[in-house]
Amino acid sequence: VKGREVGGDLVRLGALAAVFKAEGQAGFLTLGPASGQLLAAGGDLPWGVERNLRSYLRGESPSVYLDIAGGAALRQLARQQGLWEHLLSGGPLVWPILLVGLAALVIIIERLLFLRRVRANTDVLMDRINRQVVAGDYESAQKEVEAHPGWPTSNVIKAGLALRGCSAEVIESGLAEAMFKELPRLERFLTALKVLVAVAPLLGLLGTVTGMINTFQVITAHGSGDPRLLAGGISEALVTTELGLAVAIPVMVVAALITRRAQTITSDMEEKAVALSAALSRAGG
Repeated sequence: VKGREVGGDLVRLGALAAVFKAEGQAGFLTLGPASGQLLAAGGDLPWGVERNLRSYLRGESPSVYLDIAGGAALRQLARQQGLWEHLLSGGPLVWPILLVGLAALVIIIERLLFLRRVRANTDVLMDRINRQVVAGDYESAQKEVEAHPGWPTSNVIKAGLALRGCSAEVIESGLAEAMFKELPRLERFLTALKVLVAVAPLLGLLGTVTGMINTFQVITAHGSGDPRLLAGGISEALVTTELGLAVAIPVMVVAALITRRAQTITSDMEEKAVALSAALSRAGG
């Protein structure tokens, strides 16, 4: 084990394979071609496979993984890259792409939490307020609006109720001003989100260019006889492009949905502002 000769438990599985347990480790054995001794198959086995071998050697499991290649197939699986190793193979440009994705995620969470608290359809609220305004019950209408202080449409209606008794032109101007005040809240960070959507694939493209440059530099210095020398540059080129698109595509979809939601709320504000202006006019305000 790890270049040392050790003693341990050994079980031979017929003529197909042999397994061992020694110094807290379990694994497959292979026959050394030069020495003729049993050697621990190199490489770390997957956690579930090693756990199964331990249980089998303790007599707790009736079945065991069997690798007729003496552990070679399982070692090949163990060499496969995990997600983190796959990302790191993309080179230094992986980090700015990940930062772009993190910034986009923070903005998306903030926008979703904000829009979740905001109603996009206030027809029921507006019907009650219209009836109260026409009846001259401004106090009840004011209480209805104040019960929903976070809704942009409620803030616009509140601004309109404060202008009762003014001319129609003043009321319309006041409602328009109130809507303009609410628009920045609805559209906050949307421009930044769209910029991040564009930056992520561009960073991926930059990684592709730098990776290919590195590949050509290796070819110039060492030739193209050994494909392993070219693997680093090609991996950097492909992984950064993959990561840039993986960040940009979902962010683009979510940004479109958030923008649509903001537009729906804006349309609701405009509709209710027109309805309130008409109600105030009918009430003789």
